[in-house]
Amino acid sequence: MKALTRARASARRIVTLLDRERQLLLGGDYGAAEAISTQLARETAVLEACDFGDDPSMADILDRISRSARHNCSLAKAAQKGLQAGSRMQEELRRKRSELATYTGTGRRLEHNAPRGSSDRRA
Repeated sequence: MKALTRARASARRIVTLLDRERQLLLGGDYGAAEAISTQLARETAVLEACDFGDDPSMADILDRISRSARHNCSLAKAAQKGLQAGSRMQEELRRKRSELATYTGTGRRLEHNAPRGSSDRRA
């Protein structure tokens, strides 16, 4: 019975940690979300070491943990894609700022290198 109580307590802590991780991911605090992974690993190890048999209440909470973990994984993947897209866009803007092209009267494109250290500035 003591193992079951310990398993329930650990499972509740995992649910709380996953909820906190979700809030951090949605808020963009990826460093803090990553830090939770250590606590999740510790609690998961405790839960795995427990023998809780066929207790239906544990089945419900394990199902909730599974759903929450999959949802957080989806959020993390979406955040990663967004960060990568932003990085690519930033690089493209940086590259475009260093390019200057004009066209001749006949429509031929002429490339000009922008001077180093210059940037677009507004008054």
